[in-house]
Amino acid sequence: MSKETNRRLVAILAADVAGYSRLMGRDEDGTLAAVHDLRDHILEPTAKSVSGRLFKSMGDGFLFEFSSVVAAMRFAVEVQLALNTWNAKRQAAPDLELRMGLNIGDVITRDDDLFGDAINIAARLEAIADPGGICISEAAMQQLGDRMSLDVEDLGERALKNIEKPVRAFRVRSASTPRPANLSAETDLLTKDPAAQMRSYNFPSARPSLAILPFRNMSTSPDSAFFAQGISLGIQTLLVQLPNMFFVNACGHSGYRDGSVTASQALEHMPVQYVVEGSVQQAGAQVRVNIQVTDLTNNTVKWASNYDGTLDNIFALQDEIARNIAGALSAELIGGHMARDFTGGLDGSESWEHFLRGINYFYRMTKAGHAQAVPHFEALAEAHPNSAIGPCYLSVLHFYAARRGWSPDTRAALSEAERWARQALTLEDGNNGLGHAVLGAIALEKHKYDEANQLCHIAVGYRASCPFAYGQLGITQTYIGEPENGIRNIRGAIALRLGGPVPLELNALAVAYRDSGDFDLSLAAAEEAIRIEPEYLDAFVTKTSDFALKGDTERARKTAEAILSVKSDFRIASFIEREPYQSADMRRRIATALQAAGLPE
Repeated sequence: MSKETNRRLVAILAADVAGYSRLMGRDEDGTLAAVHDLRDHILEPTAKSVSGRLFKSMGDGFLFEFSSVVAAMRFAVEVQLALNTWNAKRQAAPDLELRMGLNIGDVITRDDDLFGDAINIAARLEAIADPGGICISEAAMQQLGDRMSLDVEDLGERALKNIEKPVRAFRVRSASTPRPANLSAETDLLTKDPAAQMRSYNFPSARPSLAILPFRNMSTSPDSAFFAQGISLGIQTLLVQLPNMFFVNACGHSGYRDGSVTASQALEHMPVQYVVEGSVQQAGAQVRVNIQVTDLTNNTVKWASNYDGTLDNIFALQDEIARNIAGALSAELIGGHMARDFTGGLDGSESWEHFLRGINYFYRMTKAGHAQAVPHFEALAEAHPNSAIGPCYLSVLHFYAARRGWSPDTRAALSEAERWARQALTLEDGNNGLGHAVLGAIALEKHKYDEANQLCHIAVGYRASCPFAYGQLGITQTYIGEPENGIRNIRGAIALRLGGPVPLELNALAVAYRDSGDFDLSLAAAEEAIRIEPEYLDAFVTKTSDFALKGDTERARKTAEAILSVKSDFRIASFIEREPYQSADMRRRIATALQAAGLPE
């Protein structure tokens, strides 16, 4: 007869062997023996030492319960440290690594088993943890408080599979992993040189980091060039969604495309471990694509493949190649944890063509490029009404049109951005988080600060390597009074955008620096924004306020004259009204600085 069913509050820790399928494929007997050893000699004894227990195991996965979050975290840290020593003593390759997810909540107990959402959340957190790392929920973090000295990183709101509401998550860095070094010279980030941008930003060291280079066209046909570019963009669009991989797009490196430099030389100053490179050869209607992934740390090829097809169905072939590569990279480098297929549902070569051409124009980040991208995503939205892909990209395209002055009717463009973003949020298939970021930006302008912050954190959760999502999160943090966090995330956005920073993000960085009190770095960022877009009014205003706040009235007045030459009817009151600061004191501070520069009220 079974025991009585009841409920209790417990801490749940889910652990999983990273890359288990890959390990089994290489050495099935050795992997099984190692996992059993791990369970018998490290996991279960360590759990018992802190009054915990293993209540379920599933081959490479384990579920533990503890009476407190502190006990669970002690177990997690001790196991990860013990695993380092154990791997060294085994002298076997490859090492075993565990991902861990920790949550606290109410569970149902039946016999010796446990059930409930608290367990499901722990398992989902484990799936987004780094190999050798621990991911902890906000509920567990609050219980933990400051009772353990840990190095944690706020991952923001995360959309977890089959969990109705987003969960705020924190990454606990391994005790064996040092904290990142201090940032190098901040002004490096403001140069147009992508390598300098990369050098000046600390990328997450625990996650596999990968760059994709432009695919080389080995033929003279323009069709081959477009085909090669389409494959790169297709892979990029899938890889940017992987939460356990840090991805940077290096497709803008012309030196590599024309063959004048090698992959190692092209990525010499980029802190990435892996590089994807490929080539396209065409003979008549036949085409061959060769692709390889190289580990730059030891210059070894991790994975390679080739694909043959015909140009009669060019977009179907691009689709197949992009998906296969993304899946292979996910399995090889991060243990098979694909976030989701964000291009699912785009059946047919015509839809794939619209998608590739649309993102091709989108990533040019120009007024003309965005205007050309819109009809392609409108066609996708019409052809696939149950997919969020079209609405997501249309929302951000209209948002940029409103914010960059690319639309004759700013209000109408912003209204369209909101309409498409809200439509995207009603659709699960293809939802890539862009709609969340756009709605976060709109909520900020409406002074809905909590809503803006939450939406932007969700966007970052969807899009692990997206400059737009990180930039909008940083902007929101600046205006709610957290400029230091704003600086970190806007810098991250600029570093991710290897094609070069956009003026909007540079000015956002300048505002964050200004609000943190670093006027010199603010001036550097604002001046770079003006260099790229000589009549960018907001950057002139930031620059004027910098000089005024520094007490340099003469230069503040000269910059104010430049503002009036661009916009003769500029008024401080109307400008301050659209600055969405949560603090009225900050609005008054900026207004006073602009008044001191002589701008009309």
